[in-house]
Amino acid sequence: MIEKLPQVMSRRPFISGSLAVDQPRLMEQLEQRTLMAATLNQAFADAVQAINPASETIDLNTRFSDPDISGTLVRLDTNGGNIDVELFDDATPLTVNNWLQYVTSGLYDDTFFHRSIDNFIIQGGGYNVSSINPANHISTFGPVQNEFSTTRSNLPNTIAMAKVGGNPNSATSEFFFNTADNSQNLDNQNGGFTVFGRVVNGTSSTLDAIEGLSEFNASGFSNIPLIGGAPATPNNVVKIETARVVPTLTFTVNSSNPDVVGATLNGSNLILTYGADRSGSSDVTITATDSTGRTVTDTFNIELGLVDVNLGRGGAKEVRYVDADGTQVKLKLKSAAAVLRFGGVNVATTTAKGITTVTGSNLQLDETTISGGGSKTELKITAKGGDKRFALGNVVSNTKMKKLLASSANIFGSVSVNGNLSEGSFASLTGDRFQAGSISKLTVKGAVDTDLTASRLSNTSVGDVTGGTWTVAGKGGKLTVNSISDDSALVFANDVTDLQVKGDLNGDVQARTFKNINVRGGLNVAVINATRTVAERGKGIEKLTVKGAVNLSAIVASGNVGKIQVGSMSQSTIFAGVTAQELGTFLPASPLDFVAIAKIDSITVKNRGVNYVSSGIAAASLGKIKLGTVLTDNSGVPFGVSTDRISQIEGTTAAGQKFKFKNLNDPTAATATIAASGVNFGDAQITLL
Repeated sequence: MIEKLPQVMSRRPFISGSLAVDQPRLMEQLEQRTLMAATLNQAFADAVQAINPASETIDLNTRFSDPDISGTLVRLDTNGGNIDVELFDDATPLTVNNWLQYVTSGLYDDTFFHRSIDNFIIQGGGYNVSSINPANHISTFGPVQNEFSTTRSNLPNTIAMAKVGGNPNSATSEFFFNTADNSQNLDNQNGGFTVFGRVVNGTSSTLDAIEGLSEFNASGFSNIPLIGGAPATPNNVVKIETARVVPTLTFTVNSSNPDVVGATLNGSNLILTYGADRSGSSDVTITATDSTGRTVTDTFNIELGLVDVNLGRGGAKEVRYVDADGTQVKLKLKSAAAVLRFGGVNVATTTAKGITTVTGSNLQLDETTISGGGSKTELKITAKGGDKRFALGNVVSNTKMKKLLASSANIFGSVSVNGNLSEGSFASLTGDRFQAGSISKLTVKGAVDTDLTASRLSNTSVGDVTGGTWTVAGKGGKLTVNSISDDSALVFANDVTDLQVKGDLNGDVQARTFKNINVRGGLNVAVINATRTVAERGKGIEKLTVKGAVNLSAIVASGNVGKIQVGSMSQSTIFAGVTAQELGTFLPASPLDFVAIAKIDSITVKNRGVNYVSSGIAAASLGKIKLGTVLTDNSGVPFGVSTDRISQIEGTTAAGQKFKFKNLNDPTAATATIAASGVNFGDAQITLL
């Protein structure tokens, strides 16, 4: 039995065979619109567990959902893009179960859409590509009872079952997508056509693409959409490659300390297991992804059998332990009390003569909480033996501190000091945040990958800044770093006295004033921004030295600039007092682009070779500019220097022509002087506005 929609259902005129001579239209795979998002309905709370708790199983569907999808989700993977269909499981259970039989049995795989009528329907589910000429219908299950309801009309982007005329309960495998409002027609004949789902996730664009194809009367089919001309072949039909049920949400899970808390998934069930005789802490992160790829994440902490030890006032005068690699760690605290929270296996404590020794295997200090301190509070943590390094979790002080010295500690947690910190010393900082009031001295031997917040940051020496944002409300003193990555930003609301970068500066740095910046490496995709205005007097950048190359970077000042020296410049800018919209372009085109009468005293491009390429220098007033060797060919794109006046500019073109101009302050005269020099500047320009 061949199932089809009766021709009288169409609201358009009968389609004649003349369409077959139309120019074929290629099927475009249209961009899909994102319409929904995974949602966290109930966040996990942090938890504290005793030693050796029982494992837990948690259904993540009770915590996460996709508010736009409540029914079964089926994806038709076609050679023109996906079609995602949400089924109306509760409203049309018989029809949904019938359709899913064909999906899960694979009968819809490698079938094709054999009928498409513009502004009406697209029909499929009847024929496999292996039987186009001649056409043989796919195997079918028994017919399904009609479940039409006026509450589910044949509206655009809905899916309904096809059936034999005059028999409301004859639907088997064939279905169609409504591409227009067909409610007046299809709701009112043959018992109504059962709508059992809707197209979601923006995939109606695939239906639009199919409807945009030319339709042919070919290979025994009327109005068959083909990618190209007739006859119909397995290569030019619109094919459903696979039909499959897809989860509304998928999940991934990670435990930061799997030896303490194991986190795995069984479908949508989260299974938490706990290490035998283990103490410790772990962050469990769950990510839910909806069928369009959008995600939502929840992270919670589980503390397992942690052992608390008191240090300082009311506790031990000293605490000792040995970590997993044999490093012997010793803690002393002055003028405060602290609770030390340890994790490990078979953790135990003994105290003798005021010294508490923590024993067990895989010991780790997960959390240190300091209270009742003040300006004389000092926490000193030393290490010897092993690798002379130890891991340290969260450190929290509810008062200011004089010293927090842990030069052998790799801080994986957050550090929070509620007040000023006179001195801090660590091996590395890789936790979520480091915050304090005024920090007088900070030393980190290794990497810094954390969000740092302080009211002031004075003498600071750190290793590689590999990530995070520094937010300093006040001034910065002498700052020495190995390098600054492109994932990092150092932002000071006030002045920075001295910034020394031993390697490359690839991130963003901002301050009101930089008195001195010295970069021994280069700048790459970096931004140096000085916010001091001309009205505030003084210079936003007093001195900047970059020994290496400046590439794809911007040196920006709102006001005046002193001396700048760089090794080379490529696709970069040095601007002072230029409108924000000009950043990233090479040459301001109007005096109005200068928002302030800012001056750059001098710029020197120093390295040998062709060292000034496709870059821009702009300020209302320029002093002495030495460009080095200029590559004048920039594929027709102008670059160079833009100003109101310039004291002196000199350099050499890549062709070997030297130039030197002094006291340019009149556009007309400057143009004549430059032209008279006979130098071929190509795309390079010296423009007076």
